[in-house]
Amino acid sequence: MDAATILDQAQRQHAALPAGLGLPSFGQIGIVVDDLQAAAAGFGADFGIATWYRPRFAASRIELNGQLLDLTFDILLGYAHAVQFELLRVDGTDRELFDPPTRADQSPLHHVGYFVSDGSTYARALETSSLTPGHAGVLKLARNIKTRFSYWRINDRGGGIVELIDHRVVGLRTGMPEWLIKFGAVTGRLERRCLADEVVG
Repeated sequence: MDAATILDQAQRQHAALPAGLGLPSFGQIGIVVDDLQAAAAGFGADFGIATWYRPRFAASRIELNGQLLDLTFDILLGYAHAVQFELLRVDGTDRELFDPPTRADQSPLHHVGYFVSDGSTYARALETSSLTPGHAGVLKLARNIKTRFSYWRINDRGGGIVELIDHRVVGLRTGMPEWLIKFGAVTGRLERRCLADEVVG
């Protein structure tokens, strides 16, 4: 499936959200994969992404209905069309929550993500709009650099998964602009992987 088709699907999912939520334009497209190296090469060619960034997580905690889940994430982040593309490989006994598509004709799109200023406020708005909450958690790059996230399923108008992403550095809500991710690579919080240098692996 080419880049234009995936972007179009993300746009249609955004349009299917209930009115009045106040969400910004989506900032992330999430794709669950089994092989990060192959996916980075394939989607990198499709989206025109030559450089990916791999977060080095210091800690993580993911829950569903108050129960701790056994999940570990290995992620590559790339930027194109002013959107962050997230390639996500998941391990752990609860990984079926993130099972990638099994048929060639299925869309690889897993979720559409929104960088928000206050995840709790938007979560209440989604719940009021009858979206179904899924798992949620926190990923830490360092003690003072953390991302709180929650997944929500659209129950009608085509369905789909929405992710709320509340990223903070030293308590400040920063989102994840490309310049910040590049800076994180300079500081060593993320690993820079350039396809042209055959670093991805």
